[in-house]
Amino acid sequence: MASSVLEGSEEKIYGFKLMRLIVDGGTEVLRNVFLTIHPGNLHAVLSTHHPTLYSLFKTKKIITQPQWDKLYPSPPTIPNIQEFDITLLVILLRNICGLSPPSTGWNAMPGSTDNSRQANIVRIKLFRNNFFGHVPGTNVSRLDFEVHWVEVGSTLRSLGINQVEIDRLKAEQCGEEEVDREKRME
Repeated sequence: MASSVLEGSEEKIYGFKLMRLIVDGGTEVLRNVFLTIHPGNLHAVLSTHHPTLYSLFKTKKIITQPQWDKLYPSPPTIPNIQEFDITLLVILLRNICGLSPPSTGWNAMPGSTDNSRQANIVRIKLFRNNFFGHVPGTNVSRLDFEVHWVEVGSTLRSLGINQVEIDRLKAEQCGEEEVDREKRME
């Protein structure tokens, strides 16, 4: 009998852990970078930058309707940065935070020696796009997992994630890995 595409495997566990590191860790550090630059009231910050963001929405079509609705929800609801994903946070960081692009620009992987905040922002965006935005599946080999874990972890550390948190996630049991561990303990 052929195995199901939805059946668990070691490669899927590696993919899931790498996805959590990139998406959960990356989103958190980008939120923190934004809040470091704009520590005040989010609603006031977005109101101040409304003309710039409106142009990105209506004229340039960079901001989508669902993203716009998160930035400017219907009253009395106020924007909640916890609802912003990597894409929206990168748009905000690029356009209303006074950051200059890294030497390679906002859309190309920076050189390995560029450890600037902007370069690490680009890395997070590209890690997410390359590993989980445009892929045919979630399998990641052990070798690729180890290589990318170091690369992504280094980027997240540079932007403020604690190494202990990165190590905890890597060691965390999940899915069939947890079931197998429980079976061995019986």
